[in-house]
Amino acid sequence: MRKLFLNFIHSLSSISSIVCAVSLALLLLGIKPFIIISSSMEPAFTKGSLILINTRAQLSDVRIGDPIAYRADSGMLVFHRLVGKNLLQGDANKDPQYVELTEKNFIGTEFFTIPLLGDEVSKLLERRGTIWLIILACFVCSCLPWDSSKSKKQEVIKNYERYDFLPDPKSSRYRVG
Repeated sequence: MRKLFLNFIHSLSSISSIVCAVSLALLLLGIKPFIIISSSMEPAFTKGSLILINTRAQLSDVRIGDPIAYRADSGMLVFHRLVGKNLLQGDANKDPQYVELTEKNFIGTEFFTIPLLGDEVSKLLERRGTIWLIILACFVCSCLPWDSSKSKKQEVIKNYERYDFLPDPKSSRYRVG
């Protein structure tokens, strides 16, 4: 039972280490997560989807029809489609809105979308302290040595017990005389 538990912890820590490494790599590449909180971009992007935004994209490279993230005058992050010069519109909205897009308020373009995962991520983030504690514990567990020297020593002893390497003192082959 203990070995099963240790294998489970080891697997969980390996998975969390991979998730942390991938997340760090994406952040270093300028990819940031964005959760859609309204239905203004449906049906292409459903409410609760996780959008990965390429923050290294240049405003000059954005073409009409591209979905982009920008910061509105209110400070809120918005994800809409560019439908004309400085005209942005949610796919489900009737009318476009004029937004003075600049390098300052432009965040980036869509890199990848995972439908409905954003809701689950936001639920996890509500319990931020607990989640970070679990991730930290898994990371620490992944750094621990899993093959203890005691178990290795017992394994070596078992291997030697299968063979008669040592001479039997009662055997006539080894008697002197």
